[in-house]
Amino acid sequence: MTKATDLLLAYENLDWEVYITLSEDLTKISLRNIDDELAKQAAMFSRYAGLFEYAKRDSEILEIELNEAASDAKIRAQTECEAAGKGRPTANLLETHVNLDPTCNSLAKNLVDAKYRLGLLKRLMEALSHKKDMLVQISRSGWRGTSGKQRRPTPTSTSATCRRSS
Repeated sequence: MTKATDLLLAYENLDWEVYITLSEDLTKISLRNIDDELAKQAAMFSRYAGLFEYAKRDSEILEIELNEAASDAKIRAQTECEAAGKGRPTANLLETHVNLDPTCNSLAKNLVDAKYRLGLLKRLMEALSHKKDMLVQISRSGWRGTSGKQRRPTPTSTSATCRRSS
């Protein structure tokens, strides 16, 4: 499987358990390989940002489909009322017809699921952003190499310390 296929599969199956697994895997930092971690970070963030946009598009398409289905349900309700000689239906009656429409209910549930996955992806991106900040901080503090030990900063010269001149 390709990385793209893996990401799409993870997106399609994204629930709480998958989210927890992904968040743990994505936020792990190997102190023995900081340079590798830094090198992979941008690509990883980019992939999840793309997946976030994919999920956002799915959510927006579902919103459009739900609006279309609600309009269709209202038109059907209005047609039924006029055909029955009841005149023009009230806004409450139209809304009730939309709420009882199986297509509208199904699309609304799908939209809730899509927004849930979108929110989880947003949180994964935030976690990757925090990881980036931690990696930058670790790399600045001198973690390097394969030993896993922190390199001590070299002492600064005495001219760098503040002295009061008389």
